[in-house]
Amino acid sequence: GYRFACGLRMQGRTPLCWGQDLNGAVSKAPNTSLLTISTGYSHACGIHAQDKTAVCWGSDEYGQVSKAPAGVRMAAIVAGEMHSCGIREDSHTPFCWGAETKKRISSTPECSVAFLGTVVDPSLVRPECVTTTEVPATTAQAAAD
Repeated sequence: GYRFACGLRMQGRTPLCWGQDLNGAVSKAPNTSLLTISTGYSHACGIHAQDKTAVCWGSDEYGQVSKAPAGVRMAAIVAGEMHSCGIREDSHTPFCWGAETKKRISSTPECSVAFLGTVVDPSLVRPECVTTTEVPATTAQAAAD
């Protein structure tokens, strides 16, 4: 985040956030077990360990906290600057909420909207959304030398 960070405690996997408390990004961290956590500019999101639904806290100026989808199971989640996105567990499609999410979804292919620049387990994404590029053996060998 911006001047704050979060992680998950080893015991219980509850979030621990520290740094500047922008709009509750530090002080409003939930006391619940999470599978994963991600920080945005002044908010953070995670996936509940028990039911795999999204939970977000901190700044909600653009709905990046309150517009999290209720009852939707997530396979992955990432918090952006003023928005958040997750990959739905049922359809393996991205779902975004917060600032300009309609523009983000409509201006990029459905398969790549949520996680540009973020490493995501390819098994969480629909097969037609995964592309690979093979590196020629000579190039790989030259890089290793």
